[in-house]
Amino acid sequence: MIIVIAGLKRSGSTWQFNVVRLYIELATATEPIITGSPDKAMAIELQSPDQYILCKYHPWHRKLNQRAKMVLSSNRKWADAMDSLERFQERPDKARQEAMKSWHKSWQKVADFYMEFSALKSDPDLMIHLIGLQLYENGVIPSFDIGLRDEVIKAMDNLEPPDEVKWYDSKTLLFHNHITDEDNRV
Repeated sequence: MIIVIAGLKRSGSTWQFNVVRLYIELATATEPIITGSPDKAMAIELQSPDQYILCKYHPWHRKLNQRAKMVLSSNRKWADAMDSLERFQERPDKARQEAMKSWHKSWQKVADFYMEFSALKSDPDLMIHLIGLQLYENGVIPSFDIGLRDEVIKAMDNLEPPDEVKWYDSKTLLFHNHITDEDNRV
């Protein structure tokens, strides 16, 4: 089954991805396949429909949406997202910014779970709770309880970006400079 995490860049989508990844790992004792390629996600699903496939992808992709068991999306005030991208050493030109806005609106319309960055900043534990509940209600995880939620909260509290030597972690999708805000939570 494909679970898509798509949101405006620098809006908490990697944080959402890790919450979903941890719920799947802890609730099912299964490590999901992680990809940023819609084509790869759909090909794997054809061969192994019961396999958990997490696809973190920002551009709108109609076929991926149609095949997804669940879509999660996130948003942030546009100026704040662009400032964070700049701190992350990426500043898209006007055409790319317009494309990003369009992609985000498309994912927002179809999302099973939608999160504002401000909600993440004000109460991350509540967001972890709500994501877990939605994963359960959508049939992604077989059960949901407070103990499982607390395990995910603890794991998220301990999640750290890699150091500059490692640079990127393919399991968490974190770069060494991923956290650019004052708040040190992913």
